Amino acid sequence: MALNVSRSIIRIIKEYIVTKNDDILAEVSKFILMVGKLRRSIIQTLMQGLMAVLKSGDLLQTPQSFTLLTKTALKAPPETSAEAESFQQEIIATIKNFGQFDGNTVCNNQWNIYLIGVDAGKSGCFSVMANIMQFFVTSVDVDASRYWLRALINIATAEKGIVMKVGEEQMFDLQPGKIDILDTIEDSIRRYAQGDEELNGFMALMDISSQRLFAKWFYLLRVEFFKTMKSLLEKLNQYMNPRIRRQKKDMVDIQEMLLRTAHMHDFVAHSFFDVDKKSLEILESYRICCLILVYAIKSLLTGVELNQEHIDPSLIPLIPMMRYLNIDMNGATSSWKTGEIDQQERLALYTRSIQILREIEQHKLQGASSNPVLVVRDFARAMLKIPMNIPPYFFDRQQRTRIHWLDVPYFKGNKAILVQEKLVLKLEGVVQSGYDDVSKKLQSIEMIIFGSNIDFFEKSNPENSLLNNLKFSDTALNCKESATKNTDSLQTSVVVCSVEINNNNYFAASVIFPFPLGKDGCKFINIHTRIVDDQSAMWTIGPELRIVAPSIQ
Repeated sequence: MALNVSRSIIRIIKEYIVTKNDDILAEVSKFILMVGKLRRSIIQTLMQGLMAVLKSGDLLQTPQSFTLLTKTALKAPPETSAEAESFQQEIIATIKNFGQFDGNTVCNNQWNIYLIGVDAGKSGCFSVMANIMQFFVTSVDVDASRYWLRALINIATAEKGIVMKVGEEQMFDLQPGKIDILDTIEDSIRRYAQGDEELNGFMALMDISSQRLFAKWFYLLRVEFFKTMKSLLEKLNQYMNPRIRRQKKDMVDIQEMLLRTAHMHDFVAHSFFDVDKKSLEILESYRICCLILVYAIKSLLTGVELNQEHIDPSLIPLIPMMRYLNIDMNGATSSWKTGEIDQQERLALYTRSIQILREIEQHKLQGASSNPVLVVRDFARAMLKIPMNIPPYFFDRQQRTRIHWLDVPYFKGNKAILVQEKLVLKLEGVVQSGYDDVSKKLQSIEMIIFGSNIDFFEKSNPENSLLNNLKFSDTALNCKESATKNTDSLQTSVVVCSVEINNNNYFAASVIFPFPLGKDGCKFINIHTRIVDDQSAMWTIGPELRIVAPSIQ
């Protein structure tokens, strides 16, 4: 069916190209792009004919159509790294014709070519992205634009290096002395650090720090992911040496790193109420990836105590039911498909993670029939080999949904407060909406109020310290959990309340806060807020509140 559809599409494109009517052909191209999103197999089958169309001289005279069809082609690059690189070089050659290059200078269709470069990053085609941004970086005369383009070049170079190196089988043979992949990962980490500096320069000149906060988080997440994978591969490399005694604690430490990385992706995913579905899926796929590697390590390398649960609860729905029915998985897996979980297009990393989860179950059934170190190594390699898709939200200037506090409590004068005295905190504000077309609806706000002796935000602007935001949130949620389980063990006062948001996004609450609970009092009263949408999902959008507490007597 895919072959017949592809032939029909190519025939339609060729018929419309001769008209040279860019508006009509652009509409046809939009249809193809939509079909490609729903059925990736159609685009894969279409690719050979589509590349021939892209090289057509007539198509080069219709900028909208060329741009849309090139974006369509980028949606389904070949899976092997060598073929993908060859495919991208073909795309770059057609773009040079489209831009009527004079050396490395783009003379025509500059904006369309930039948009193709952005879509290349979203599709994981980093050779195309790097080349396009490099074309522009030497020709722009605005410092802010140069910073932005260099930030994108560093992303593309970092990601391309990983995918190309992992694609070379011999470079991934984890034997003593063969650590090229580890050097490549370290180089990618340096690239992201350089890119982060370029992004800082761009934000400083444009004065849009709050609108690029997701981009800052993205750089941090990639560095954290690469550092974690490097540590895992280094340890597996040591395990390949029979003279080195395996230490269970080493892998326990790696598991903690993977869990932290998964948690960071989840935190960021739920810190931006206006984030698009695709960006959420990308962050979720890396969270799942890390959790599955933890499961693989526990199942195949470190082992677990009898009857001890060792799988993250969020993975349980993804495990084939055959595990619980004791059915031979070798004969049953063909009937279990990822599409049964979600018939929409799934990210390659997510799909591969599901396959790895299934393979873990198979290896557990097979027992000691294979080397577990090699198995886990292959799992890590398979995940690194898949090109990352830059979340679309990365490129947005985010007018984020935020809380605007109308009435922030403060203490007047230097009057001391008595131990166990109860404070009344009056909290009032408005949730300022970002994008108008966000499908989620605001329902309520949860506030977690707790005392502390440390200042979680040493800088005046909490958003300048991303990890402190994460630490603040984790501390608040731990306080809430402890308050729910056993109030006597708490070292400080904790109050949790929920406030409804009215039709104008306004909220107000008066909270009684026992001050302080600990014998040494507390220097700060912290207020952690999470908004709840109409699907009961929690979003930590901020800003958090911090009130300097008075002295006690």
